[in-house]
Amino acid sequence: MKLDELQIKKQLRIAYESHKNKKFQTAEKLYKEILKSNKNHIEVNFNLGTLYSQLKKFDLALPLLMKAKELNPNNINIDLNIGNLFLSRGDLENSLKYFEKIIQIQPNFVLAHFNIGIIFNNQKKHLDAIRCFEKVIEIDPNNIDAYNVLGIILQEVGDFKKSLFYLKKS
Repeated sequence: MKLDELQIKKQLRIAYESHKNKKFQTAEKLYKEILKSNKNHIEVNFNLGTLYSQLKKFDLALPLLMKAKELNPNNINIDLNIGNLFLSRGDLENSLKYFEKIIQIQPNFVLAHFNIGIIFNNQKKHLDAIRCFEKVIEIDPNNIDAYNVLGIILQEVGDFKKSLFYLKKS
């Protein structure tokens, strides 16, 4: 049965509430029903892709998130979810591309800088990682996680005095 716009809005609201309340099967069913009526619904592609990512069903999530991106190419939330999906799969290079695109669109997006720092640290590019976490702290001086990770990285590279400074702030 094809849904009209009013039915889609109502079903989307219920699906979103179910998703938010971790009733994933209900949300999934409702999102899929909406997509049968409108396969180009940006929000449903995004939300169902996000739901699948949360359930670690990355192979189901990626095409939906890519469809949402195709429909809305400069949406940083879509880029963030795709970047996080690739990061969860261990695909650091693809993940990095999406986080860097976010920074091109919104240069002070803290989470993108933080995630790039994580990627650089995983790649043992410690100086690049340090710069990323310093940028996070510059943008958000109350980001305790950035102080903590920066302190740990500085300890790894042997800068114990600076490491202690940042770890005390975390």
